[in-house]
This record gives sequence, structure tokens and C-alpha cells, in this order.
Amino acid sequence: FTNVRIEAYVRLGFADVAGADAGLILRATGPGDYYVASLGLNSAAFRIARCAGGIIQATPYISIPDFDPLKENYHILFEAEGPNLFGSVSRVRSTGGSVVPMN
Repeated sequence: FTNVRIEAYVRLGFADVAGADAGLILRATGPGDYYVASLGLNSAAFRIARCAGGIIQATPYISIPDFDPLKENYHILFEAEGPNLFGSVSRVRSTGGSVVPMN
């Protein structure tokens, strides 16, 4: 596999459904083989998982303090470098078409 980095700006305000997540997929080799970094609407958390042969092997959820997906936007970064995976999530806001970090 080659090294890859993907990032996205996400708003979950539409996802008023139990179990709704939003995320990014890397190194997909088939429908049951991939890596995913996701934000969970109901779990109020971020996690990285591997799906191999259709079986999900997830890291523990990382809780997001004061998570308010109905009002906030999030920046997800997901990177694979060799055998290592890195992920992060941060709050951002959109102002006049520009995205700026929230402190």
C-alpha cells in the first residue's frame, strides 16, 4: 500500500437517526476490507477501525467533550503511513465560505 492522507469537513446536523456515523475510508480492497475513521452521532466519540473479511476490529472510542453535532462542524483527518494509522478530529466553523479552527 502507498501512504495516503485524507481529510474532510463534516456536519452531522442532518443525522437525527440512531447509530448514525460519518467518516472516511482508506485502503479499501473490497466491501469487507478497509480502514475507517468515524464520528459517532450517538456515541459522541471518534474512532478508527479495521474491517477485515467483513469483521470490524475497532479501537476504543475517544470521547469528544461537549459534542454537539447538530450545531457544530468537524474536521476529520485520517492518514496511513506504512503500517501505521493516524486520525484526528477538531471543531471548526464556517464563516463566509472559509473554514476556521475553533478555540
